[in-house]
Amino acid sequence: SGNLKRMLQPRAAKPPPEAFAHGAAGDAARAEFGRAYTEMMKREWFYIGIHLGYRYEGSPLIIPDGTPAPPDEVMEYTPTARPGHRAPHAWLADGRSTLDLFGRGFMLLRLGANPPDAAALIAAARAANLPLQMVDIADPAIAELYENRLVLIRPDGHVAWRADPPPPDPSHLIATISGAAS
Repeated sequence: SGNLKRMLQPRAAKPPPEAFAHGAAGDAARAEFGRAYTEMMKREWFYIGIHLGYRYEGSPLIIPDGTPAPPDEVMEYTPTARPGHRAPHAWLADGRSTLDLFGRGFMLLRLGANPPDAAALIAAARAANLPLQMVDIADPAIAELYENRLVLIRPDGHVAWRADPPPPDPSHLIATISGAAS
Protein backbone atom coordinates (compact mmCIF):
# COMPACT_ATOMS: atom_id res chain seq x y z
CA SER A 1 0.00 0.00 0.00
CA GLY A 2 2.97 2.34 0.59
CA ASN A 3 4.04 1.96 -3.04
CA LEU A 4 0.51 2.74 -4.26
CA LYS A 5 0.34 5.88 -2.11
CA ARG A 6 3.71 7.02 -3.48
CA MET A 7 2.60 6.29 -7.04
CA LEU A 8 -0.63 8.28 -6.64
CA GLN A 9 1.08 11.19 -4.87
CA PRO A 10 1.80 13.14 -8.10
CA ARG A 11 -1.94 13.28 -8.76
CA ALA A 12 -2.35 15.18 -5.48
CA ALA A 13 0.85 17.22 -5.85
CA LYS A 14 0.57 18.27 -9.46
CA PRO A 15 3.55 19.68 -11.35
CA PRO A 16 3.90 23.43 -10.98
CA PRO A 17 2.54 25.55 -13.85
CA GLU A 18 6.15 26.43 -14.79
CA ALA A 19 6.67 22.79 -15.80
CA PHE A 20 4.41 23.42 -18.81
CA ALA A 21 6.27 26.54 -19.93
CA HIS A 22 8.71 26.73 -22.82
CA GLY A 23 12.31 27.72 -22.28
CA ALA A 24 14.82 27.46 -19.45
CA ALA A 25 12.27 28.01 -16.64
CA GLY A 26 10.10 25.18 -17.95
CA ASP A 27 13.12 22.91 -18.41
CA ALA A 28 14.22 23.57 -14.82
CA ALA A 29 10.72 23.02 -13.40
CA ARG A 30 10.32 19.72 -15.31
CA ALA A 31 13.77 18.57 -14.17
CA GLU A 32 12.95 19.38 -10.55
CA PHE A 33 9.57 17.64 -10.70
CA GLY A 34 11.21 14.60 -12.35
CA ARG A 35 13.93 14.50 -9.67
CA ALA A 36 11.36 14.71 -6.87
CA TYR A 37 9.14 12.07 -8.48
CA THR A 38 12.10 9.74 -9.01
CA GLU A 39 13.15 10.16 -5.38
CA MET A 40 9.60 9.46 -4.23
CA MET A 41 9.34 6.33 -6.42
CA LYS A 42 12.80 4.87 -5.72
CA ARG A 43 11.42 2.01 -3.67
CA GLU A 44 8.99 1.13 -6.49
CA TRP A 45 11.44 1.45 -9.39
CA PHE A 46 14.82 0.42 -8.01
CA TYR A 47 14.43 -3.08 -6.68
CA ILE A 48 17.46 -5.08 -7.77
CA GLY A 49 17.43 -6.78 -4.37
CA ILE A 50 14.10 -8.38 -5.23
CA HIS A 51 15.21 -9.55 -8.68
CA LEU A 52 18.66 -10.84 -7.84
CA GLY A 53 18.25 -11.44 -4.12
CA TYR A 54 15.56 -14.08 -4.36
CA ARG A 55 16.39 -17.01 -2.08
CA TYR A 56 15.03 -20.43 -1.22
CA GLU A 57 14.95 -20.39 2.59
CA GLY A 58 13.78 -23.64 4.12
CA SER A 59 13.57 -25.51 0.82
CA PRO A 60 13.84 -29.29 1.18
CA LEU A 61 16.06 -29.24 -1.96
CA ILE A 62 18.69 -27.01 -0.34
CA ILE A 63 21.19 -28.10 2.29
CA PRO A 64 21.75 -25.17 4.67
CA ASP A 65 25.27 -24.56 5.93
CA GLY A 66 24.30 -22.81 9.15
CA THR A 67 25.39 -19.34 8.04
CA PRO A 68 23.04 -16.50 9.01
CA ALA A 69 20.70 -15.13 6.38
CA PRO A 70 21.77 -11.75 5.02
CA PRO A 71 19.27 -8.88 5.24
CA ASP A 72 16.46 -9.12 2.68
CA GLU A 73 16.96 -5.76 0.95
CA VAL A 74 14.73 -4.33 -1.75
CA MET A 75 17.01 -1.72 -3.32
CA GLU A 76 20.39 -3.40 -2.85
CA TYR A 77 21.84 -6.75 -3.78
CA THR A 78 24.90 -8.24 -2.15
CA PRO A 79 26.07 -11.44 -3.86
CA THR A 80 26.44 -14.51 -1.64
CA ALA A 81 27.04 -18.19 -2.32
CA ARG A 82 25.01 -19.17 0.74
CA PRO A 83 22.83 -22.23 -0.02
CA GLY A 84 19.45 -21.19 -1.40
CA HIS A 85 20.80 -17.96 -2.91
CA ARG A 86 21.64 -17.12 -6.50
CA ALA A 87 25.25 -18.07 -7.23
CA PRO A 88 27.37 -14.93 -7.62
CA HIS A 89 28.73 -13.66 -10.91
CA ALA A 90 32.47 -13.46 -11.39
CA TRP A 91 34.56 -13.17 -14.54
CA LEU A 92 36.52 -16.29 -15.44
CA ALA A 93 39.99 -16.17 -17.01
CA ASP A 94 38.55 -17.06 -20.44
CA GLY A 95 36.19 -14.05 -20.40
CA ARG A 96 33.02 -15.96 -19.52
CA SER A 97 30.97 -15.32 -16.41
CA THR A 98 30.50 -17.99 -13.76
CA LEU A 99 26.80 -17.59 -14.60
CA ASP A 100 27.55 -19.00 -18.07
CA LEU A 101 28.39 -22.31 -16.37
CA PHE A 102 24.87 -22.83 -15.02
CA GLY A 103 21.63 -23.96 -16.61
CA ARG A 104 22.35 -27.29 -18.31
CA GLY A 105 22.19 -29.48 -15.21
CA PHE A 106 23.85 -29.27 -11.83
CA MET A 107 27.33 -27.78 -11.59
CA LEU A 108 29.99 -28.52 -9.00
CA LEU A 109 32.57 -25.79 -8.59
CA ARG A 110 35.88 -26.88 -7.08
CA LEU A 111 37.54 -23.70 -5.95
CA GLY A 112 41.06 -22.72 -5.01
CA ALA A 113 44.56 -23.78 -5.98
CA ASN A 114 44.28 -27.28 -4.50
CA PRO A 115 40.55 -28.19 -4.46
CA PRO A 116 39.19 -31.17 -2.52
CA ASP A 117 38.58 -34.51 -4.18
CA ALA A 118 35.00 -34.79 -5.45
CA ALA A 119 35.12 -38.26 -7.02
CA ALA A 120 32.61 -39.75 -4.54
CA LEU A 121 30.17 -36.89 -5.16
CA ILE A 122 30.48 -37.29 -8.94
CA ALA A 123 29.97 -41.07 -8.60
CA ALA A 124 26.87 -40.55 -6.42
CA ALA A 125 25.40 -38.18 -9.02
CA ARG A 126 26.06 -40.69 -11.82
CA ALA A 127 24.46 -43.49 -9.80
CA ALA A 128 21.35 -41.32 -9.32
CA ASN A 129 21.30 -40.22 -13.00
CA LEU A 130 21.68 -36.61 -11.87
CA PRO A 131 23.24 -34.46 -14.60
CA LEU A 132 26.32 -33.02 -12.87
CA GLN A 133 29.31 -31.32 -14.41
CA MET A 134 32.40 -30.16 -12.57
CA VAL A 135 34.59 -27.12 -13.13
CA ASP A 136 37.81 -26.26 -11.32
CA ILE A 137 38.39 -22.56 -10.68
CA ALA A 138 41.76 -21.68 -9.15
CA ASP A 139 41.24 -17.88 -9.09
CA PRO A 140 41.61 -16.84 -5.41
CA ALA A 141 39.17 -13.93 -5.79
CA ILE A 142 36.43 -16.25 -7.03
CA ALA A 143 37.20 -18.75 -4.27
CA GLU A 144 36.85 -15.91 -1.75
CA LEU A 145 33.54 -14.79 -3.30
CA TYR A 146 32.10 -18.31 -3.06
CA GLU A 147 33.52 -18.74 0.48
CA ASN A 148 33.87 -22.54 0.27
CA ARG A 149 35.97 -24.87 -1.82
CA LEU A 150 33.10 -27.06 -3.04
CA VAL A 151 29.89 -25.40 -4.23
CA LEU A 152 27.05 -27.32 -5.87
CA ILE A 153 24.75 -25.19 -8.01
CA ARG A 154 21.31 -26.09 -9.34
CA PRO A 155 20.33 -25.64 -12.99
CA ASP A 156 18.45 -22.45 -12.02
CA GLY A 157 21.70 -20.91 -10.77
CA HIS A 158 20.93 -21.19 -7.06
CA VAL A 159 23.37 -22.79 -4.65
CA ALA A 160 22.16 -26.18 -3.38
CA TRP A 161 25.09 -26.99 -1.07
CA ARG A 162 28.57 -25.81 -0.18
CA ALA A 163 31.38 -26.89 2.10
CA ASP A 164 35.14 -27.18 2.26
CA PRO A 165 35.43 -30.95 2.74
CA PRO A 166 33.56 -33.42 0.54
CA PRO A 167 30.20 -34.47 1.99
CA PRO A 168 30.29 -37.38 4.43
CA ASP A 169 27.37 -39.04 2.61
CA PRO A 170 27.43 -38.02 -1.07
CA SER A 171 24.44 -40.25 -1.97
CA HIS A 172 22.27 -38.54 0.66
CA LEU A 173 23.37 -35.11 -0.59
CA ILE A 174 22.45 -36.00 -4.17
CA ALA A 175 19.12 -37.50 -3.06
CA THR A 176 18.31 -34.34 -1.08
CA ILE A 177 19.08 -31.79 -3.79
CA SER A 178 17.27 -33.84 -6.44
CA GLY A 179 14.14 -34.35 -4.32
CA ALA A 180 14.62 -38.10 -4.00
CA ALA A 181 15.38 -38.10 -0.26
CA SER A 182 12.67 -39.46 2.00
